[in-house]
Amino acid sequence: YFHGGTADMGEAPPSPAQVAQVIRTLYSVGNPGAQKEANTWLTSYATTQAAWEASIALLDAEETEVKYFSANVLLNKVRDGWLLLPAEAQGQLTGAIFGKLQVLATQPQSLAVTRRLCLVLAAGS
Repeated sequence: YFHGGTADMGEAPPSPAQVAQVIRTLYSVGNPGAQKEANTWLTSYATTQAAWEASIALLDAEETEVKYFSANVLLNKVRDGWLLLPAEAQGQLTGAIFGKLQVLATQPQSLAVTRRLCLVLAAGS
């Protein structure tokens, strides 16, 4: 995973907490080099299978930036790979997103995330 300015996908996928830390690095101020590496790593990570599950989990993060980034990853993955998912996985993903929307709807600071997740559902329809 992304560690101290280096990015390594390694054998095992990084945990959602590790991904969240890289997202925080991307949005941090003061270290353009680390931000560039974080962006490169996240761009690569977003194309992996592990990004589906981690992105759902990260919708529970405290930081709006982490939630928004995760919703955006889901939107791009649905646009690019929805039809490649088995019907069962599509149903599970849709159910998980509806569950997250119920929680996010009570959080005014998460309006942009809520809108993004609505786009995810629309793209998967």
